[in-house]
Amino acid sequence: MGLMYSKSIDFIRPRTKYPLIIAATCLTKERAMSYRKHNNANVLGIGADEVTPEQALEIVDTWLTTPFFSSGDERAYLNRYLQTVRFAIEAGKRYKT
Repeated sequence: MGLMYSKSIDFIRPRTKYPLIIAATCLTKERAMSYRKHNNANVLGIGADEVTPEQALEIVDTWLTTPFFSSGDERAYLNRYLQTVRFAIEAGKRYKT
């Protein structure tokens, strides 16, 4: 999945609402490769005012062709991260006023 916003900062708020979304704001193809490879990010955000159309295509191309490097350490990190996010969401539901 990919989203384009005028500014990449606009992308931050909606991505934190859902526990299984691992989103990345990428303004370079190197960052897209890193987030995809090491964080297994499944949503790509690009600031439309911050990159040219050609750069956006390179970023998307890199994103789509980079596999997740699933070493045991990175899988363990992602599992801990997702567990923390789920806990925070459940706690928020219980203590909502």
